Order: sequence, then structure tokens, then C-alpha cells
Amino acid sequence: MRSISARSGGVLLLLLILAAPAQADAPTVLYRLGSEASFQEGCFGQCMCPVLLAGLRGTLGLTPAAPSGGFAVWNLSDIDWWIPELETPVTGSGTFRRSPGPDAQQQLVLDLSIGGEPVERYDSGVVPATARFPRIDALASLYDLQCYDRVFVVRAAPARPVTFRFRGEVSGVFDGLGALDPSVTPGRVLHGSFTFDPDTPNSALPIDEGEMGLYHHDRPPAGVRIRLGHHTFRSVPAHPDFDVIVNNDFGFAGADEFGFVSRNNEARGLRPSPPIGRLDIDWLASTITGNPLTSAELPLSPPDLDLLGGGLLTIEGECILCMGPAAFFRIEATLTSLTLPARISVDRDAIWWEGPEGATAYDVVSGDLEPLRAGDPAGFGSAEVSCLANDEPETTLATTGELAPGQVIWYLVRPVATMAGTYDSFGLVQLGGRDEGIEAQAGGCP
Repeated sequence: MRSISARSGGVLLLLLILAAPAQADAPTVLYRLGSEASFQEGCFGQCMCPVLLAGLRGTLGLTPAAPSGGFAVWNLSDIDWWIPELETPVTGSGTFRRSPGPDAQQQLVLDLSIGGEPVERYDSGVVPATARFPRIDALASLYDLQCYDRVFVVRAAPARPVTFRFRGEVSGVFDGLGALDPSVTPGRVLHGSFTFDPDTPNSALPIDEGEMGLYHHDRPPAGVRIRLGHHTFRSVPAHPDFDVIVNNDFGFAGADEFGFVSRNNEARGLRPSPPIGRLDIDWLASTITGNPLTSAELPLSPPDLDLLGGGLLTIEGECILCMGPAAFFRIEATLTSLTLPARISVDRDAIWWEGPEGATAYDVVSGDLEPLRAGDPAGFGSAEVSCLANDEPETTLATTGELAPGQVIWYLVRPVATMAGTYDSFGLVQLGGRDEGIEAQAGGCP
């Protein structure tokens, strides 16, 4: 069987080996509904009455089953959904089937109970597939949209930790230790990302005025990573001590607040100086004029920075063994963008990707993984890079060629055109930059 491995550009690093046919003990994959999933109830077609349009959140399990009638089949289990506007739970099970090939057909069947009511069957019928697997994009209804009906729009994907990518501009620098590169000055641009588990419970106590959310993470891959000049600041990958703050209508002024606090951190690229015994990375944005948050739950997509504001990002290191009040450095910055990363997927015949927001064209490069897997210190500078697409406006690319047994190849995608492009992931495990080594290759995209 041919295997393809892929690394995605922007901010996501993905390694995917195509799975073998389903076995009796096939694992169940947790899926999470996306932000565009919805519940609708009312009149459709030519019938005249209002239609309720409500959000839909939650998870489900997807387990491979035996193929049937030319379709691959999955069983859906542990459906645990919530309709926020109605404060109503939805539970049940179902099946999903899909045919192979570029003209794939699919069918979603759901046996659901809404708010404890008797179970009813919702069926999409056999229709053209509109999303590449493993994503699910389907509309299932009780009565095939014939007049009065109930409808579930199911848009779901395998549950993953959520990563937000950010860019900021340095507004102030103090370096009492002489630890920072001289180029770290006000106006310098920094790049970073932070990752959290959206299923983390809220540990904040209830308050009388608004909602308060505090989500503590002490397991990877949660944490923050920032690249500024020749410096990298990040949560310790194996042992993060990382909180996400989400406050909605908080306090007497009714502020919306969003940010993070990272306490167990490390730095690379600092100049020789007294040892840094404490390194904190914090960011908090707060507004009483906008309304970027609707609850204190962890968001699956970034709040609107135009409404939230850039907030204050601080990176502060202290020599706790040193004497004197100036034995520390402090960097202050304001965020200028907060977006979802690019996501890349792969199958036997193609790779495809989504985002990041604002990109209108992409560069795609590829190479053999062996030099990277062997720990070659030259990194991507010795990876024999090939440019597969240059300024490509589409988000799908066919793959060609057969792989030798045991061979693994990687792909990287970067946005170009309307936004600055980078092959870096900004993930916690990436330390150096990729762009310089790839662009130095004869096969790199111009």
C-alpha cells in the first residue's frame, strides 16, 4: 500500500499515514462540530412560516464498519450535541457512508432525541459529497425539506487541539540584563501561536457579574510560542503551565476579555547574561466597547480582533539570584492579527488545504523526510526541496509518483500574495526557521 506523509505550512504540522482497511477492533475517532453546524426548524420550500436557525455544538464518535454496496461505512456513536439558543441537548447515534472517487456520493443517517423526546430519524439521502473526507459536511432532515421540517446541518472534523496564530508589533523594550538582541526594538514584528484543548473544563468560580472562564493546561501540545528576531520564547513543550482566559461581560463594566498566561517557559537566542530564573509570557485583551465574545467557553475560532483590540503581550525574564531592581528584561507588544492556521490533508491522489484567512495564493514544496528524521543539522537546507506549485490560487494539488517501501515525503504550504508567507508552523516543537533553508534550495519556489 502506498503511504504518504505530509507536513503542512503556515502553522500546522501534520503527519498522516494512510490507514489499513477497518478491522473488527477499529478505533473510534472523536469528531467535533464546526462553527457552521446548525439546527433549523420551520417551513421549507413553498410553505410559509418562520424558520428557527440555531447554533449547534458538540462531539460524536466515528468508527469504521464493514463496506457495503460500494460505500465505505462508519458508525456514529455517543452523539452529544447542544443547541445553545434553546438550551437543549441532542443525543443519539447513526451511520455515515461514502463512495470512493472524485464524484463521491454520501449519506448521513441520524437517530436523534432532542431534549429527551422520542428518537426520530434524520436522513440526508444519497447526495454528492461536498467535502473531502475525513471532514463531514451533510444536511439531514426528517421530511426531506418538504414543508414543515427539522434539519441538522452537520459540519464536523476529527477533534484536534485548537491553535490560533498571531502577529504583533513591539511597543516597548527594557533590557536590564543585556540579554536581548539589539534588533529587538519598538516597531519590530513578532510572530507566534498558542494551542489549547477545547474540551478543558472551566476552573473559574461563578461570579455575580457576567461569566468568567479559566482553562488550565498542563499537558502538551498546549502552550505558546513566539519568534522575535533571533529569539524564540515558548512554553516548555513537555510540561506546559498554561492558562487561557475567556471572560464574557465581566465585572461591573461588562468587559469581554481574552488572553493567556504561560508560566513554565524557555528561551533560545538570548545573549550571555546572568541565568534567567523566571520567564513569563502573558497576553490579555479587554474591551467594554465591543462585543467579541458571546460566552465564557473556549472559542473554536479567534475572536474578532477589531472588536477585541490588540491587548498587551508581555515577555518578561528575571534573574532571581541577581541583586538590584533592574535584573530583568521586559518586552511589550500589541497584537495586530489573530487567525486560524492553515490546515492540510492528504490522501493517495491529492493534498488540499484550508486557510489561513486572507491568503489568495500559495506556494507548495515537497521533499524526502529522511534528512529531517535523521536529525541533519542543516535541516531543510539539505532536504532536496521541490517546488510543486508557485503562486497557486487553488487549494488542491494532485500528487504523482510511487514511493519506495518505507519512504516518507513531506509537504509544506505557505500563503503568498495578500499576506506575508512563511513555511514555519510556529508550533512548540519547532525551534529554528524553515524559510531560509528552503529558499536557498534550487528547487524552492521563487
